[in-house]
Amino acid sequence: MSNNKFESLLELLINEENDKAEALFHEIVVEKSRDIYEGLAEDPAKEESKEEVKETEASDEKKDEEVKETFDTPLRKKGRAFLYGIKRLKEGETYMSNKNKLLHKGVKIKDCLNEVWPHIQVNEKVSKQSVHPWTKQLDFYEDGRPIMSPWTRSTITGDIINAKSNLVEVDHKDGNRLNNHPSNFSFTERYANGMKNQLSYLELINKVEKIAEFLKKYVQ
Repeated sequence: MSNNKFESLLELLINEENDKAEALFHEIVVEKSRDIYEGLAEDPAKEESKEEVKETEASDEKKDEEVKETFDTPLRKKGRAFLYGIKRLKEGETYMSNKNKLLHKGVKIKDCLNEVWPHIQVNEKVSKQSVHPWTKQLDFYEDGRPIMSPWTRSTITGDIINAKSNLVEVDHKDGNRLNNHPSNFSFTERYANGMKNQLSYLELINKVEKIAEFLKKYVQ
């Protein structure tokens, strides 16, 4: 608002032109009231905008929570057999009936994936560095490059494998399919997992050494 109107109002009052002063004063009040009203009208709009942002964020968080309960990403699908303790159901069994036999309740596939790639996100869009399956230290290729998801080191062969590959499976380290603790979760090649089956690693070593000793006699 221009200061000229206030100066004019003062001049009218000094000259005792009361009618004109009163009309100008009314005009100033109306103009000032309009400015205040417009300012108040803008604030709710800003608040609504903030609320919309909050609602959007809340919606995104809710969607993220929903993803946690599904198996809709490649690595999470791999963990289904681990979480339910079985790959194929026997007649009369259901995944839920078998899940009730597991040793640990409330285990999520995200907990298991974090054993391999710490801090990996639910959607798996951000690649994270793998840890060594035995030392649990950050793992590297021989040339010093970090091993990033979905790549990791096979628990049995030590080779670097793509966990999303159809030739890679989830392995229960101790051979107990009912032990669904995240620390028992690992990836290995299908052929290696087939050899191990439900053996412990010590049992596997003995079996492999026996096989190797026998084959060396006849295979050149």
